[in-house]
Amino acid sequence: MRSLTVPLQNRSLDRDKGILRDANIVVIASEDTYAIKDYFRRFRTKKVQFEVLETEDGNSSPVAVLKRIDYFRSTVATEPGDEFWVCIDADHWLKAGHGKNLGRVLKECREKKYRVAFCNPCIELWFLLHFADFEAPAEGEAKCKDAESQLSNAVGGYSKAKCKRLVIGKHNVEEAIRRAKALDGPFESEHFPRSPVARVYKIVEYLIEHDQLHIG
Repeated sequence: MRSLTVPLQNRSLDRDKGILRDANIVVIASEDTYAIKDYFRRFRTKKVQFEVLETEDGNSSPVAVLKRIDYFRSTVATEPGDEFWVCIDADHWLKAGHGKNLGRVLKECREKKYRVAFCNPCIELWFLLHFADFEAPAEGEAKCKDAESQLSNAVGGYSKAKCKRLVIGKHNVEEAIRRAKALDGPFESEHFPRSPVARVYKIVEYLIEHDQLHIG
């Protein structure tokens, strides 16, 4: 299983070594292969080590994402202040036949104290909010292609595999958080709303508030 690691000195994640570590870990299990990893790689970190558990071999279902973070957690000695996040896109997981599985995964996340960054329709909505508001379709539910198209128009072209090329500064992140909160406001109590939301802002905001992420 590959992961993005932001290395820190005097650090051990090995459960069997029993060595005290000088930084918390933030684990993000994502159904995406590139985007989440490349997004967080652009920022400087402090007092924290990232582990981004991305999808391999197309195993992107919410169940597979949950299994990845379960496995990782079983291999490390956790400490107070460690954070475990599951990043899930709605995409087709809210369609008929998948909603129950998604509901079970989110329930299990709550029971295990994993925090969930849910995006509807997809992570591209979060990226778009760094540059512009999302224009929801006049009819029907928002689709990932809507967010991707608007993002591409806003930045002059977009490829999921080249997320790291997005030019994102402090102002962009602040605007993304503001816009995401505005979208989320009416639906914050819902675990997986069918309206557009981009709850990756919760990860970013948490890290900024705890002085663990520097956005410029």
